[in-house]
Amino acid sequence: MTGLSDQPQSAARTFRIRGIPLSVTEVEFRRYLEGLLGYGDFGLSFVSDGCTITATVTPTYGEPAALSKCAPGNDVDLPYPGTEDGLLADCDFFGITPLYSAEEPTVE
Repeated sequence: MTGLSDQPQSAARTFRIRGIPLSVTEVEFRRYLEGLLGYGDFGLSFVSDGCTITATVTPTYGEPAALSKCAPGNDVDLPYPGTEDGLLADCDFFGITPLYSAEEPTVE
């Protein structure tokens, strides 16, 4: 008997979205993503660097058409209400990003 659990699952691709204005809350951005993806079950990190916010988004039920052309060397512009240039989906992202960068980093 073949079921869904027997089907190979592809690894979810994580997107980094940059240029989110500091005035945008995580709740507002989550609503935006729900509209973009068509569902509300996705992984999200949402972190400010003091100038803008960067988010990482991992869709769980497939990628939206808006991100389907995302590939290394081909970033995708995403329209976002209240922004002149929209947001940038970084398609050269390989799943890891610094979430915070101090002005004067130190290592102990």
